[in-house]
Amino acid sequence: MECVNSISKAIDADPTNPESYQSKASFFLIKQNKEEANAEMQKSLSLWLPQLKAVMEGKSDVSEAIPLSYESRITAAKNLIELEEYESAWEVLECLLNENDQVVEVWYLSGFANFLRGEGFEGNARYYLNKAKKVASKTMSGDPEIVEHVEELLAELGPGEMEDDSENDENIDDNCEFTSSDDDDTAAEC
Repeated sequence: MECVNSISKAIDADPTNPESYQSKASFFLIKQNKEEANAEMQKSLSLWLPQLKAVMEGKSDVSEAIPLSYESRITAAKNLIELEEYESAWEVLECLLNENDQVVEVWYLSGFANFLRGEGFEGNARYYLNKAKKVASKTMSGDPEIVEHVEELLAELGPGEMEDDSENDENIDDNCEFTSSDDDDTAAEC
């Protein structure tokens, strides 16, 4: 409990610091208390995600809007995926991809989140996992464990309707967008 007390003191000292809430959420995830973790993640998101979305829409200056580092936002996406908050995770991941589309882990997390969503999201999962694989190959970067997991997930998903071979990038549309439909399901539109 010393850890959570220290985090609580950090929040008391600066209640506008989203990383403190995110750290508290991570603590609760480790303790398998998803309800508390989700509450803390929502507090963190409320302090920075609306501003980041405004930047992405051209309504605000990036220097004013992002109090979290790129890596901290990746951690936020991971926590949201673990909490099964896929819509919020996607909002974070979408902004990360718009900021830098050469980060293997962000493509992987986008694919993994869709994979976890299950039926109806296999195509999205395949698209983002293939993009992760393509970026890893192109940039010669990426955690080997992530790249291995990408391969495992793609093997489990099998080839898609448009794919003859998971090694063939030619069928991946670089202009694919992740969008929400009227019933709030999320899908890739190509």
